[in-house]
Amino acid sequence: MSDQQSIDQASVRSPASAIERPKTLRLAVIGMWIGAALAGFSVLVVYVEMLAIVASNDARLEEKYGDNYVRMDSLSEAGIWMSVGIAAAWAVVEIALWITMAFTNRNGFGWARIAATAMGAMGLVFAVGNFALSIAQENLVAVSVAYNLANQTLTIVIVVLLWLPASTAYYSAKKYERATKVVAQR
Repeated sequence: MSDQQSIDQASVRSPASAIERPKTLRLAVIGMWIGAALAGFSVLVVYVEMLAIVASNDARLEEKYGDNYVRMDSLSEAGIWMSVGIAAAWAVVEIALWITMAFTNRNGFGWARIAATAMGAMGLVFAVGNFALSIAQENLVAVSVAYNLANQTLTIVIVVLLWLPASTAYYSAKKYERATKVVAQR
């Protein structure tokens, strides 16, 4: 039986019957949990990226100034730790958003699908801008590129899964189920 048929049959039965989550939505929610884990991993990626950028800049400046150049000073080191701290704070927010989106989409809230799509689009724009900036500054770090490609691919797959017909039918059935519960309570 297809996901679409099972949802249609579930919504034809009594409003109190459980609506089975389609495979597309189950996979999207799993992807959201993976996204939360990747968000935690992003702090390490930022740390490695900062060290690579500083090392690259040190090499350029040492080549330019020779023996008169002093490697990383305390201000550079403070900048690295500030960047890592900001990345850690942002990772906490991002993890909370991924988890919230996982729970709300799993429960069939239509607004959550729209919010996840909007956040995915903003993340894609940010990643492309970050990539362009890295190219312009000649500070392309392989770990960062790999992380961003994995994260953005995951986001695109999740958004596509959320908007497939089986998922759309599930959101409609859950909306109907919630509406009938409200009417029944009156």
